[in-house]
Amino acid sequence: KEAQDLATERFMSIPLGQMPYQPFGDLILTFPGHEKAENYRRELDLDTAIATTTYRVDGVTYTRQAFASWPDQVIVVGIRSSQPGMVTFTATLTSPNQDVQTQAVGENTLAIRGRARDCKARGDYGIVPGTVKFEGRYRVIVNGGKVTVDEERIIVADADAATLMLALATTVKSYDDLSADPATLCSEALRKAAGKTPMQIRDGHVADNQALFRRVSIDLGPAMEPGLPTDQRVLKYAQKEDPQLAALLFQYGRYLMIASSRPGGQPANLQGLWNDSVSPPWDSKYTVNINTEMNYWL
Repeated sequence: KEAQDLATERFMSIPLGQMPYQPFGDLILTFPGHEKAENYRRELDLDTAIATTTYRVDGVTYTRQAFASWPDQVIVVGIRSSQPGMVTFTATLTSPNQDVQTQAVGENTLAIRGRARDCKARGDYGIVPGTVKFEGRYRVIVNGGKVTVDEERIIVADADAATLMLALATTVKSYDDLSADPATLCSEALRKAAGKTPMQIRDGHVADNQALFRRVSIDLGPAMEPGLPTDQRVLKYAQKEDPQLAALLFQYGRYLMIASSRPGGQPANLQGLWNDSVSPPWDSKYTVNINTEMNYWL
């Protein structure tokens, strides 16, 4: 009991427990007339850290690629079609947080800003106000077509291709310093990115990822059924072991660690950068009895 009392007095925080790690928001892309897409395919290339989506609508093939560049601190989404003038969509930013506003802030650029949600603390400490503020900005670059920006969305019409550049920032400098200026950070990231072509940013991203990802290779044997999608391979593993799937899982874990934990940033928490809930399991925090260690076993 003396040890318990001492730990409560000297070790524990007030309130007892961390505030939840909350999502920034969502980029919503709406493509009119694409509800009946065919030959829909998604893939993730671990070596390049690029996610690709392809499908066909009325004989036109659409390709969408997305990646998050650590060197340039932007998320890039590229959209193109197999026929000219067929890229038409609306892009909006939403957030489940508080005091959220969107605003046009420049040529082909929209901003979203807000504050983290208030949360109920454990014990008798009531509601803890959300003090982290954030801002995100996204800019659209098009080949052909027309771009329209209002206070809520960006509309691209009849383009050959389009590239979205997103910069996201918060007031967090460290756990006890919330003096960063997210508007300035976003503006500077987009300004630097504007000095490069989308392909140069992509090449820099790929080189950065491969410098880490290619440090390790592993071969446990051939795939049992290499043509199957990954989700089906996982289900079939219970029936018959698939050595190559085990190797793929190992490399996928390394990809997640590379994508969520870099020097100068925050360590990987329970849900990492991908938490999409304002009330996530175990608050999406650092549980150092085992989970943080597991993140870094790789």
